[in-house]
Amino acid sequence: MRRMISILLGGLIVLAALPLLAQDAAFIPQPPLNVEIITPENASRLELLGTLGRGTIEDMLWSPNGETFVVKSSIGLWIYTDIHEEPFFIEGASYFAVFDEAWNTLAIPNHGGIDIWNLQTLETQAVTVETDEALDSRSPIFLSGDGSQLYYLVYGSSGYELRRWNVSENQLRDSLAINTSWVRDMSLSPRGDALLIDNNTGSELILLNDALESLSLYRPEGYQPAGMVFHPSEPVFAYFTYDNTETPITLFNYETGQDTATYSVSIPYASVTLFFSPQGDLMARAAHNYVGELYMWDLETGAVRTGSSEQNIDDPFQTHFNPDGRYLVIEGYNQSEIWDLETMQTIEPPWAGTYIRFNPDGTQVAVSDFGQVSLYSLQDDTLIREFTGRGAPFFNPTGDQLAFRDRSERSISIYPAAAEGEAVQVSGYGEYSTLGFSPEGGYLLTQTGLELALWEAPFSDSVSVTLPDAQIRTASGTDQSMRFSTFDFGSGRLQTWWIDETDGAFTVREGEIFDFSDELLDDPAGRMYYTTLDADEGLFVGAGGEDTEYYGGTPYLFLRDLVSGRYEYVYDHTGTINALALSPDGNTLATGSGYLTEGYMSEDRTLRLWDVSHIDGVARLTERARFDYSGIVMDVVFDTTGSLIAVDAWQEISVRDTLTGREIFQHDTYNTNDLTFSPDSRLLVTKTDNQLQVWNLETNVLLASLPANGWWSEIYFDPNGRWIATSDYNDVVRLYGVSEDS
Repeated sequence: MRRMISILLGGLIVLAALPLLAQDAAFIPQPPLNVEIITPENASRLELLGTLGRGTIEDMLWSPNGETFVVKSSIGLWIYTDIHEEPFFIEGASYFAVFDEAWNTLAIPNHGGIDIWNLQTLETQAVTVETDEALDSRSPIFLSGDGSQLYYLVYGSSGYELRRWNVSENQLRDSLAINTSWVRDMSLSPRGDALLIDNNTGSELILLNDALESLSLYRPEGYQPAGMVFHPSEPVFAYFTYDNTETPITLFNYETGQDTATYSVSIPYASVTLFFSPQGDLMARAAHNYVGELYMWDLETGAVRTGSSEQNIDDPFQTHFNPDGRYLVIEGYNQSEIWDLETMQTIEPPWAGTYIRFNPDGTQVAVSDFGQVSLYSLQDDTLIREFTGRGAPFFNPTGDQLAFRDRSERSISIYPAAAEGEAVQVSGYGEYSTLGFSPEGGYLLTQTGLELALWEAPFSDSVSVTLPDAQIRTASGTDQSMRFSTFDFGSGRLQTWWIDETDGAFTVREGEIFDFSDELLDDPAGRMYYTTLDADEGLFVGAGGEDTEYYGGTPYLFLRDLVSGRYEYVYDHTGTINALALSPDGNTLATGSGYLTEGYMSEDRTLRLWDVSHIDGVARLTERARFDYSGIVMDVVFDTTGSLIAVDAWQEISVRDTLTGREIFQHDTYNTNDLTFSPDSRLLVTKTDNQLQVWNLETNVLLASLPANGWWSEIYFDPNGRWIATSDYNDVVRLYGVSEDS
């Protein structure tokens, strides 16, 4: 859907055609009705036809003037110029999205490059990298304050490079080689004139002058600089090192290239967090052996004030000051400590909690703790109002609105920061995963909590039913009578369910219940991880246990004949069993094994094919073939005939003939999330962290490669061969196909 709307960004009126997502969260853009069966002949025309869902909420922010509200989701930015209206969407890695100071320019990583948006005209420019290079997806990107320069890292065969892109001229300005094999973090000085790159060979300071200049901070003796943080206004940063008796902290002036002062924390080998107060005082929070200390140095006099705390936040990840600088909040995971900097002591006011945020004028504080958000007055510490919500609360720049997530993490409530007033809901996030297609392909099945939606092509409308269990998966049946199953790993209870359709109405009925609790291993280390079910043949298979070589455990297969109730354990694997699959006829079981941790890789890294038989009411396995791989076998998938099997072996994917064992396809790759066959077995579809790829199994040629963000994905080919659906951790469903109009 596209329409012309007027939006207000940073106080500037712009007019453009914007892609919008309807509030009912239907597929956008609408998938066409007329799509072709996907074949090797037309797969090069495969395209993304629709996306369902807005992704999971990662963060939220207001523009400096408070008139634009932005939700950072797992698939991009949703920008609201009126929280009562629909947002517009900008795709990309929102976690690293950056605005310039005036919010006239936006830069966001997307599909291996960076998109730069002019928010006055909504024109874009793309920053790309060469085919033998990659954007460093773990490192942030930075815009200069006026939005004219973009800084980003790439890596390739020659190592890392810092690059500076001239936004106004839409071209690369210059670059600088970085002497490292791994970048841990980057930070831009508040003055915008220097970058700190924390790496594994000694940190590096980059001066952002007319030419990029590098200043190595490597120290040939002792520990390397760590915990570096810039002063809020001066050309200075602080860092700490270690020695046997204390933790030295040094101030470094990057204009003169000299250390200017050295302080010390009396705790050796402490976990130290450095930061500056709004007034520019150097502060350090140190923790070691359940002792927490706070240090505060006056940089003009060198005088230090200290305090101690009985709390032990070993890894603080955020600090906040109230506007007048009296209170300091140090947040760790699921805990915070509050310091009164006049007394250098921790306090426990009524507004203590996990997440604490002050409003801009310092008269109010919002606290989130255990599914509740509370608003307090800082003038007398009285409670103003309580809300139901979770996560860090956010005040708008004027302090008259308060935003936070609801408990389900699927919507954001924006309330007046007052004793009363109604909320505005910003919703539609974190909602959708897919169970694939119905047995005959008539419906796409998506799940939101306990709600199962059945979408009939072209997927404009759906019918919902309430599920009995959130961990449900499809098994077999017809579109008019679909059988589902769910297995509770804790109790060992297998449950089957049916969804029946009559005259367009769907009802859920309970099927058989099987209790395995008396048959499963009692040892927690032997708990079951993976299961597969052949409901038609009455066979349940589970896998569990730990890697024998590394943990001394006992990997096992568990087989239960659902008709006779008899079961058996098979202990032939030594590496952890990562994957199970039963052939469509139920006569062959495939298992994949291997284990990798801390540099150790198990010897058992195999695909095994087992003949399945039922003798006297007991399911039996006979190993038919075994194939070794250089990497651990993470996933195994049969085609619709059972004559081919696809294998994800960590650094490669392969396809074998299950009868002869011959490998008919092999490709070296990384980060494969999932793989599946087309219904006619002519195509193999694979999904990595950022690519959906389609391979011709007759020629071993790559036919299509589409950008596809998201990891831990699942791929589904509809039984009629017309649609490919993917679902991933983003809680977004993407639908691909070959349109007759493309």
